[in-house]
Amino acid sequence: MNRPSRTRLMGMGMLVVTFAAGLLAGAASSRALSARETEPQAATAAECSDRRGPHSIFEKLSLSPEQRQRIDGIMARRRARMDTVWQEHGAPIRAAHDSARAEVRQVLTPAQQAEYDRLRAAHRAERERREAKEKQGMSDGGSR
Repeated sequence: MNRPSRTRLMGMGMLVVTFAAGLLAGAASSRALSARETEPQAATAAECSDRRGPHSIFEKLSLSPEQRQRIDGIMARRRARMDTVWQEHGAPIRAAHDSARAEVRQVLTPAQQAEYDRLRAAHRAERERREAKEKQGMSDGGSR
């Protein structure tokens, strides 16, 4: 009689998925910020404006060089902490995320599964394209 209802279990599952997605998004943001901060040449405001994420906020604040340097230090420390957390807990987070994705896929019709897979592959390809472009920009040289 005290067994949790299916709705309650689904709700708890969605909370876990949301938490895992947030952790992954935070880790991805941290990595994106770390890549940008280590670029030899600073991104222009126009380049930042078409990218999403908290990094673009700094470009809009007209920071002084001292402020930018201090913020870069804060972000570097945060990145180091996030890398440590990701190294220690990344595998279970990824497993939880993958498990939730598999469960979601089971709810979909075969046609929806195919579209879901196609959209995920497109998203992955776009992310890899952006990362390759950022790495190419870093290897082109230049100075801050």
